[in-house]
Amino acid sequence: MTTNLIWSAISFIIALGILIFVHELGHFIIAKRSGVGILTFSLGFGRKLIGKKIGETEYQISVIPLGGYIKIIGENPEEEVSEEDRERSFSGKPIPTRMAIIVFGPLMNVLLAFIFLCLVALIGFKMPAFMEEPPRVGWVEPDSPGQRGGIRAGDLVIGINDRKVSNWEEVNLIVATNPNARLRLEIEREGVIVVKELVPEEGKLFGRGYAGFQPERPPIVKEKIKGDPADLGGLKEDDLILSIDGEEMSHWIQMAMTIRKNPDKILTFKVKRGQEILSFSIRPKAVKVQEKTIGLIGISNPGDTIFKRYGPFRAIVWGGRETLKLTEMTLTVLWRLLVRKISRRAVGGPILIFQTAGRVAKSGITNFMLFIAGLSITLAIINTLPIPMLDGGHLLFLGIEAIRRKPIGARAREFAYRVGLVFIIMLMLLVFYNDITRFFLK
Repeated sequence: MTTNLIWSAISFIIALGILIFVHELGHFIIAKRSGVGILTFSLGFGRKLIGKKIGETEYQISVIPLGGYIKIIGENPEEEVSEEDRERSFSGKPIPTRMAIIVFGPLMNVLLAFIFLCLVALIGFKMPAFMEEPPRVGWVEPDSPGQRGGIRAGDLVIGINDRKVSNWEEVNLIVATNPNARLRLEIEREGVIVVKELVPEEGKLFGRGYAGFQPERPPIVKEKIKGDPADLGGLKEDDLILSIDGEEMSHWIQMAMTIRKNPDKILTFKVKRGQEILSFSIRPKAVKVQEKTIGLIGISNPGDTIFKRYGPFRAIVWGGRETLKLTEMTLTVLWRLLVRKISRRAVGGPILIFQTAGRVAKSGITNFMLFIAGLSITLAIINTLPIPMLDGGHLLFLGIEAIRRKPIGARAREFAYRVGLVFIIMLMLLVFYNDITRFFLK
C-alpha cells in the first residue's frame, strides 16, 4: 500500500508539473518576446521551497503543487508602475499583445497534447483489438438498456442518431457521453436494417452511459491462477467453456456472472478442449466484495490486443487527428455537463487524478503520455472558459476593454473576481465530493 501511494504521488507530481510548466511557459515566452517584465515564474503556490533569480526573474518551486503562476509587471490595471517600467508593463501593451500572452498558455497545453500523441504513435502502443472491429453484438446483459431496447446478439450497429459508426470505439464513445439520452440505433440484423431506441443508463461512479451489450468474446480460458478452483478442478488454458450446469455459455461475461452468482456451490462445467468434450465439477470459492459474497474460480481472459506503431509522417497525422478527437470529446462532455445532460459525477478532481496517475504510469510510458495528453486538453479548455481568475476571464475583460476603449473599473473587476472565486470554490468542493464518494463506492 505504501509503495502504491509513493508511486501515485511521484506520478501525480510529474504529470501536474509537466502540465503547469508548459502552460506557464506559454505565457512566459510571449511575455518575454513582447518585452514585458516578469518578476516570478513559479511551479506551485504558497511559500517558496527553492528558487534562483536570473536577471529580474525569480524561478521557483512552491510548497503547494496544485498550480503555478508567473508574476508580470503591471498585470493588474490598478497596479502602480514606475515610469521606467511603464513600457515593460503588461497593462502598457496593446490589447492584441496582452491577449496573445494569455492565449498562449492554453495553446501550449494543446501543443503538448499533440506532441505527446505523436510520440506515442512513434513509440507504439497497445489497444484492445475489438475497438477497431465492426460493432457486432456478442452478448446482451439481462434487464439492461440494450435488452430493453430490443438489441440482440448478432446485431451489427451501423449508425447512431443518423451518424455512421464503423467500430466499437465510436459506439462506446457515443454511449458513454449520452447517459439517459434517447439514441436512435440503425442495426443490420440478418441482412435487414432495423431501427431501435436505446437509453443508456447512468453509471454510479463516473456518470457515463452504459448500454449493457458487449462485443463478441467467447468464454475461453486464457489465464488461470495456480491453486485456485479452476486449476484444482482440471481446467486448462485455451479451454472453451460450453455450458455451466446445463446452461449454454456464449460469452465470457455471461460465464463470469454465472460463476459470481454461485459461491461455494459445485458447478458442472462442460468444456471443449481441442476436439474433445470434457466435463468438470468445480466449486467457486466465496469472496466478499464490499457487502456482497461472490464466487470466483481463478480464470481470466484479458482479451486480444493489437500493437500499433507509425512512421514520422503518419504519426503526425495520427497525433493531429487524436488531438482533434480529444478536444471534440472534451467540449462535448463539458457542454453536456453545463446543460445537465451528463451527471455531475462525471467530474473528477485531484484525488481521482492522483489515483489514476500511479495506475497509468505503472502500465507503461505510452499510457502515461496518453493520460497527460488528455489532462492537457482538458486544462486548456477549462482555462479558456470566461470565468474571472481563469485565462478566459482575462480574455473577457480585455474584450470588454477593447469595446469600451478603457479598462474595467476596479470595483467591477473586484466583484467579478469574487464571483469567480466562489464558482471555483464550489467546483473544487464538487470534485472533492465526487472523488471521496467514488473512493467509498468502489
